[in-house]
Amino acid sequence: MVTKSKKIDLSKSENFNKSKKIFTKNRILVAITIILISFLAYGTKVYFDFKKMNDTFHEGFDTGKSDLREEQVDVSKLHPFSILLVGVDEDPVSKGPGRSDTMMVVTLNPKVQSTNMYSIPRDLRVIIPGYEKKGYQKFNNAYFLGGTQLVRKSAEKYLDIPIDHVLEINFQGFVELIDALGGITIENTLEFTLGGYDFPLGKIEMDGQKALVFSRMRKEDIKNGDFGRQERQKQVIKEIVQKTSNFSNITKLSKIFNAVENNVKTSLYLDDIMDIREKYSSATSNMTSLQAKYGAGVFKDKLDYVTMSHEERLIVINTLREHLELPIKDSSEYPNKDDEMMSGKVK
Repeated sequence: MVTKSKKIDLSKSENFNKSKKIFTKNRILVAITIILISFLAYGTKVYFDFKKMNDTFHEGFDTGKSDLREEQVDVSKLHPFSILLVGVDEDPVSKGPGRSDTMMVVTLNPKVQSTNMYSIPRDLRVIIPGYEKKGYQKFNNAYFLGGTQLVRKSAEKYLDIPIDHVLEINFQGFVELIDALGGITIENTLEFTLGGYDFPLGKIEMDGQKALVFSRMRKEDIKNGDFGRQERQKQVIKEIVQKTSNFSNITKLSKIFNAVENNVKTSLYLDDIMDIREKYSSATSNMTSLQAKYGAGVFKDKLDYVTMSHEERLIVINTLREHLELPIKDSSEYPNKDDEMMSGKVK
């Protein structure tokens, strides 16, 4: 530390003034260097965190191009595309395949600025590809037999559309994702109590666990049963998508990814996810739930099945195909008998 002396006034010294200027410049340079290193260190940490999450998310889910596509879709080029969402009732450390509690096909088209959501009933009566000899089964048995990849093949077979991407999330990931978002607000249209939670009519703020109970409720919905449950799940997904799209801070995004990295598997890379978030925002802000009409239930082998008529299935198929900008199918391309239609023989 330099001090002034009564005998010698160093401040008037030419050498002292030069040294002071050099010291000041060096101090500024050091400060700038420290700031730059801090930003670089943070950026490097974020990069490696994201790379690690990228690898974790994508492990075992490199689905490749759909067999129903001539070329792979490219979300960076704003192609309309579809994604299969599978919610799984299993713990990430548990053994065994678990059960698919939710199966939803989502199509996004940035050109028309809209998103369609179609929930596949768990009890839909189908023949699962590769298991034709087993006869009719419930759609959600596909996950038990072959995981999300077989659910994808079954959805493509039944809906006659390419499934471009898949995303699987277990209940723990669902809860942690909503908590990372700071909770969600849902407009509830059916009053009920379940799992220690009250769900009055109107807007309800929910954390992850409460939202899970809300989205899984079925038996209390006497009128709509599983179909009412599907609509509640769509409500929750809409709120998650809209709230996530408002997150622009990289720290907040990192928090979300950290919350779900061990509970989510997807064919999407993080670059794809960021492209969708940025370039498809007009589409995700306009989400429509497709409502299908189902026939009378079938009771066989002590199991209840859901059926869909040939005409109704064709409506769903063409609604999704049109949204993906694919050629519309004619009824002559499908057999007329429901048993044939549900047998998986449709190409």
